Amino acid sequence: MMNLIGKVNKDNYTLFNRSDFSSYEVYLALADDAKYLPQMMERLNISSVHQPRKVDLCNMEKFGEDSYKAMRGMLEVLDSAGFVGTIVIHGNYFNERASNRLEHIKMLAKRVNSLLGGLKNPIKIAFETDVAFFNLIGSNRALLVSPDDFKILGSYLERPLNIVLDFEHIYISAIFERFAKEFPQFYQEVLTLADAESERIRPVREAWLDYLAAHEADVGWWVRESLEEFSRLNSFIMFFHINGTNYQTYWYDKKSFLPLVGEHLCLGEAADRLDYKMLKEYLPKLTQKRPIDLVFEIWPRGATHDEYHKESIKSAEFIKRVLC
Repeated sequence: MMNLIGKVNKDNYTLFNRSDFSSYEVYLALADDAKYLPQMMERLNISSVHQPRKVDLCNMEKFGEDSYKAMRGMLEVLDSAGFVGTIVIHGNYFNERASNRLEHIKMLAKRVNSLLGGLKNPIKIAFETDVAFFNLIGSNRALLVSPDDFKILGSYLERPLNIVLDFEHIYISAIFERFAKEFPQFYQEVLTLADAESERIRPVREAWLDYLAAHEADVGWWVRESLEEFSRLNSFIMFFHINGTNYQTYWYDKKSFLPLVGEHLCLGEAADRLDYKMLKEYLPKLTQKRPIDLVFEIWPRGATHDEYHKESIKSAEFIKRVLC
């Protein structure tokens, strides 16, 4: 059984109906967006809520404390509205040159262990696979990327570990980690558009794009290896994030920096290089043949809210043809 799940926010949710998707995940750009959740729940079946963008529960400073308060406030709003779904934690970073990864994992677990205390409804917390890329290394290193990262986190959690596996993140991490190992001189962080356009990063960009072109035939095998590793954690995988991806063009957008060129494509569009045959093979392995829940994370550039709604429906129709 496969459940297709839409993605909405406070600005576009009124365009969707309960009949469009089996349920929805809500993206919160800001912690204050949580105030819209009760009315969103009245209109749609909300199964998961993605944490606000500017939240980092593994941060050791005041920002980490403020993040915890923001998350707790969001949970109380959801609990009062009768929410019984999942909160997706995504966006935990540390300075790999100056701090200890394990201590940040312990801090994340400590805060998560206390987040759900005193709530009336059975809300769950799940952790999304992050991505290894130039903007998520160095002083801004993503905390949860590899299966080992999740295993360590799980050992400190008081509740069962839940994972949200993002296929695009798996693709890019599989390529980037090999690139960084082969060319350590190009392991350089890019935090802003100014960085990406700088003389310092120009040779990095050229080496990265050349590497993508030279290893087109290898990417499928690398992704298979990663999916095989994550399949050993299949009892912890709750659901998936999916969108089209073109890893061959992955670099920073000159206008917006993020999302990257080739990122968050509509499923099945001309530039999409996601291997759906491979996904169809691995989904049963990753879920132990439980129901498969796919959250659509497309982000068509320049689209109006109406166009986003139409593209979401088209992506779902495509998935029904190739995976169901």
